[in-house]
Amino acid sequence: MKTSLDSAVLAPPRKTRVLVVDDHVIVREGFVALINLSENLEVCGQAAGVADALRAIERAKPDLLIVDLVLHQGDGMDLIKMVKAQYPEIVILVISMQDETVYAERVLRAGARGYIMKNQSSELFMEAIRTILAGDIYVSRAMNARMLKKLTQRNGSGTNHQVAGLTDRELQIYQMIGSGMKRREIAVSLGISPKTVEAHREKMKQKLGLKDAQALFKSATLWVDGANAE
Repeated sequence: MKTSLDSAVLAPPRKTRVLVVDDHVIVREGFVALINLSENLEVCGQAAGVADALRAIERAKPDLLIVDLVLHQGDGMDLIKMVKAQYPEIVILVISMQDETVYAERVLRAGARGYIMKNQSSELFMEAIRTILAGDIYVSRAMNARMLKKLTQRNGSGTNHQVAGLTDRELQIYQMIGSGMKRREIAVSLGISPKTVEAHREKMKQKLGLKDAQALFKSATLWVDGANAE
């Protein structure tokens, strides 16, 4: 006759449940295949956008969330903040093509535990997962050195430093401008008024030292093109 102790001994160890959020199906399936190769991990769901992700989290109860920042349906940064507010126990790893020097600190402040660029190897991707599940923070060696240097040196220069001075919402709109979206399109996408978008544009021009809307558009376009080329 089996006892409860016998059942506990015979039961296999619980795998870490992972939810993958990325708006590109091929990329998502690649992550899923890689994660499922690990004997300690299992993918419990996939999502393409914020609303899909929130529904999947409620249904699948993941331990770990893998999320891109750029989603067709919503914004990855917003998703991180919502998840940490509703499910603080979920560990979050951001994997993105967006410039690590601009976004890594932002996602960590928002509640993510790590940031890795999509152009890194699968070995580093799995290392990032192991690191954050162990309770540590994961960023690249270069970013780690940059963050340590920032503790003792507050001055900086260059476009990335200036862009880093934008708020999360301003950076979101800056990226949308660089992607070719018009003021009204941005307003509809973010659920805010065109007047509010314009107010953000004015603040961005001041922070970036740009004289007019054309200069802002050119700056944002070059920045987005540079991020996509990496």
